[in-house]
Amino acid sequence: MNSYDTVNYKIRPQKQIERGLISQLVNTFSNFIGKRINYIGMGSLYFADFVFFNKNCTIDKMISIEKMMDNGEYNIQKEKRFNFNKPLSEIELIPKSVSEAIEDLPLSDNNFVWLDYDGQIEPYMINDLNEIIKKTLATSLIAITYNSGIASRYKSKQEIYIEKCEKEYRDFRTQDDTKKFDKDNYSELALEICEHYLMTKLQDYNNFYKRKMKFEKISNIKYQDGAKMNTIIWVLVDEAQLDSGLLIEKLRQCEISGDVNLTMQVLTLYEKQCLDRCNEKDKANLIKQMGIDQSTIDKYYKYSKYIPEYTEVYI
Repeated sequence: MNSYDTVNYKIRPQKQIERGLISQLVNTFSNFIGKRINYIGMGSLYFADFVFFNKNCTIDKMISIEKMMDNGEYNIQKEKRFNFNKPLSEIELIPKSVSEAIEDLPLSDNNFVWLDYDGQIEPYMINDLNEIIKKTLATSLIAITYNSGIASRYKSKQEIYIEKCEKEYRDFRTQDDTKKFDKDNYSELALEICEHYLMTKLQDYNNFYKRKMKFEKISNIKYQDGAKMNTIIWVLVDEAQLDSGLLIEKLRQCEISGDVNLTMQVLTLYEKQCLDRCNEKDKANLIKQMGIDQSTIDKYYKYSKYIPEYTEVYI
C-alpha cells in the first residue's frame, strides 16, 4: 500500500518544516544561477510539494513522476485519479517509474529533482540517481528521501539477510570496501555505498563525455511523522559554467545545510497556544509544567513559521 492511501501529506508537521527549509535552498540556488528552475518530483495524490513550491519558489516547469503499475499491470484508474487531483494545470504528470521516465525529463535544464520515495533505500534507487546524474547537463539540485529502516526484502522480523543484502549491493561497491551490513547499520551503509558509487560514476561520465561536473552533498535531514525518514540533498555543478566553490558556499549558508534533525514530539493545539503567548520570563516554568522535551520546544520556536496551523472542532 502507498503511504498516500493512509496519510494526508498536507498535515505532516515535520515534512512541512522540511518543505519550508528546502524552499529557502531552492530560492538561493535559483537566485545564484539567475534563472527560474524546474521542479521534478513525486507529487502523490496530494501534490503537496508542488503546491508549496509553486507558492514559495521561483519555479518554471513542474513535472510529477508516478508509477502506475500495480501487480505487474498498468492501472488506468490510478492514472485518472492522479490527473483528477492535480491542483495546478501547469503540473505535467508522467505516468511511469523513475527509470522509465528518464528520457522524458528536461535534464538539459537547471532542475530541482526530488526522488521522494516511501520505502527504505534499495539498489534500484541508486540506479535511478545514477541515471539522472548521467543525463543531467546543467547545474541542478538532486535529492532523495527514503525510510531509514531495513528494506523488507532483506529482513524477517528482527533478522537481516546479510548474504542477500551483500549480493545485491555488490555491483555498487569497490573491492576494498569491506564493511558488512547488519541490522543496525543498513541505512547508513547503503547511503555510504550510494554516494561513493555516484562519485565514481560521475568521474567516469566526466572523462567519457568531456564534462566538468562536481557533485557535493549539501543536506542530511532526519524527520519522523510516523516512520523515520531521511532526505539527502546534493548539488551537481557544471564547473565549465559556474564557480562551484561560490555556489556551494552560498548553499551552505542556508538553514537546511549540514545535518538537520527535525524529529520532535507532536504538540497539541493548546500546547502551541501556550508556547506562543508565553513571555520570556515565564517560559522556563511553563516548559517544566508541560512535560515536553526541551529539544521539541527549541525546534518549535525555531521552525514555527513552517508548521501548519490546525483548528480543533468540538461537537
